[in-house]
Amino acid sequence: MTAMLNRTQLPDNIDALKALLSAKSAQIDAFEQERAAWQVEREALRQDKQGDQQEICPSDAVAR
Repeated sequence: MTAMLNRTQLPDNIDALKALLSAKSAQIDAFEQERAAWQVEREALRQDKQGDQQEICPSDAVAR
């Protein structure tokens, strides 16, 4: 991830600042969507793992 901009790197007019803020907001939204997709995939893999474990050792699954 990019480092924080210091004062000398920030644009000096309001329109440029708004554009920068909008771009950063869009970047954050994209990261949040990507994170959500990874979480869904992780949960699906966990469910698959549990199903596989129950198929391999059905008696262990009942004991849990």
